[in-house]
Amino acid sequence: MKSVIVALLVSFIVLILIFVCIGGNFDRQFWLAFLPGLMENLLILAVGVLILDMILKHERLDKLERTNERQSRFVLLINNRLAFKILQYLRLATTEEVDKDPEYDFSFALGRLKTIDLEKVFYEKLMNSDKREDFVAEFEKMLRKETAGISKALDDVYPRPDPELKLSEDAMVSSIAAVGALLMIIRSFREANAQVEEKGQLKPEQQDLLIEIAYDRIGQEIQRIRDITVNLSEKAAANRLFLSFE
Repeated sequence: MKSVIVALLVSFIVLILIFVCIGGNFDRQFWLAFLPGLMENLLILAVGVLILDMILKHERLDKLERTNERQSRFVLLINNRLAFKILQYLRLATTEEVDKDPEYDFSFALGRLKTIDLEKVFYEKLMNSDKREDFVAEFEKMLRKETAGISKALDDVYPRPDPELKLSEDAMVSSIAAVGALLMIIRSFREANAQVEEKGQLKPEQQDLLIEIAYDRIGQEIQRIRDITVNLSEKAAANRLFLSFE
């Protein structure tokens, strides 16, 4: 649309300059004779420029889609795999389901991840775990490993990934760091008890309360991990990972 406005403005200025150069006067008779034809021609020009702009835009978009088609499929695969890894870790999916997936693209995992409240499920699994420190540590390790591969794959998008996706990537790193903070809380509790006699140690119910208080904020970050994973897969499925300059 901007190109249309610029073309109209330039055309009008050029016509005015030509008229002035040949000694024309801008009187009432001039405008009555000149404006109807000018407006008709400018309208034709606007339509022509708009059509050309739409054609060029469509061609550029088609080229970007063709160029990124394979990379989008790859990002979709490894991001859906992250969804599966999350579900598998929480015992909400099994490898047998992957074997039954005809496309082997983990799409069933993404669909299932959309339906769960990850914040709530993770908290329940954590509080019922006999080894909470290991539970959180392994979850954080898995997230960092999987998202590192996704980040690298996004960097290979042509000409570069959508800035909003890179911001989401940064948000994912922040959310994983929140999981790390939860791990530090649990680990600090254990280390503190290791330094005092049994009668002075913190009680398990005190740890429960500490986790509950911290999880009020950390749980939101865990839920955001789900939201970012779902959003990225939807973008990859639609082949809209790239910056299109449109």
